Amino acid sequence: MQTFNPWCVHSLQWGLSEWIDTHPAQHCLLLAPAGMGKTGYMVWSAAAKPPHQHWIVMDCSEVKSLPEFYMVWFEALQRECDRMLIDYSSLLEPHFPVPQLLRPGRQHWPRLLSTTEKLQLLNWPQRMAKKRKQNITVILDSMEVPLNLSGSAAEMRQCRAVWQSQSKVQYVIAGRPTAAMLKTIAEGGALDGFANSLEYLVPVASDWYTWMQSQAGFNPKTHRKEELLAVLEACHSPAECRQLAEAVLRGCTPADAIQMLTERLNPVFRELAKSCTRYQWELILAIHYGESRLSTKKVAKSYELGTQGNLRRMKAALETRGILDFSGTQPRFVLPFFRQWLTQTYP
Repeated sequence: MQTFNPWCVHSLQWGLSEWIDTHPAQHCLLLAPAGMGKTGYMVWSAAAKPPHQHWIVMDCSEVKSLPEFYMVWFEALQRECDRMLIDYSSLLEPHFPVPQLLRPGRQHWPRLLSTTEKLQLLNWPQRMAKKRKQNITVILDSMEVPLNLSGSAAEMRQCRAVWQSQSKVQYVIAGRPTAAMLKTIAEGGALDGFANSLEYLVPVASDWYTWMQSQAGFNPKTHRKEELLAVLEACHSPAECRQLAEAVLRGCTPADAIQMLTERLNPVFRELAKSCTRYQWELILAIHYGESRLSTKKVAKSYELGTQGNLRRMKAALETRGILDFSGTQPRFVLPFFRQWLTQTYP
């Protein structure tokens, strides 16, 4: 029985485990806008992966400095060695400062790791794979966070040189397509040419419909495929798909489901509107009303957006709060059903 997968690797229409099986020893860049469920996809994929695959997933979302990136790397590999009953100290050089690294507090990392010690850490997965006699996939999630740090370009060039030399390890670098991420993978960037494939994560309407068919309450006479697929394809995230699908299974029509879910979230969105500054809310309304050229004088004057510097700061603030995503060609509302609420409240 095939496990339900509410996401796919866009250009291949496969899950991540299938991509790994069909692309051995190749590296992948997996991009997904905010709110698309990338982290959930990683968790789902790790739980559903076949037994012959060995993954190490590292969450970089809380990394606030480059030394912390190496700490996340160290701790993830240490946990994996414990799980695999491998003495991790045997994979490192005799004089590697393991006892000092295990001391609590991240403040020790900047002055303890030399270039040689960093290289040892980066080579750890290759040594682990050789000891296990099994290929390993290392998944670096939320890599847009460390890539946005000062000095990350030089550090990533060093990482790339080590990773490309490893014959038994393949890397999946996942993150939001932020300016820092796109600059890193662009021509001349630190990771230019590193990956064999660039994929985008998107919700798949047909998979959600297949999932609905397997649920109690599904009626092929009332739940018409064409109508449901049209509504599901208009959803911008797996969260919207899931909530909509569950409401329809409870007996709502797609239109009533959207209305009900939007009304349920009305208090949340009203509080959100109050918490925004006047300028931030004007920017939200400008995007809601379809303004695409936000930096023009006409739009800036109509919505009182202020200077270009003010516009950049507002975009950054709204992205940080998880309200809007500006990484694509057009701004996108991240919060489920916020776009529909705006349509009803500000027609």
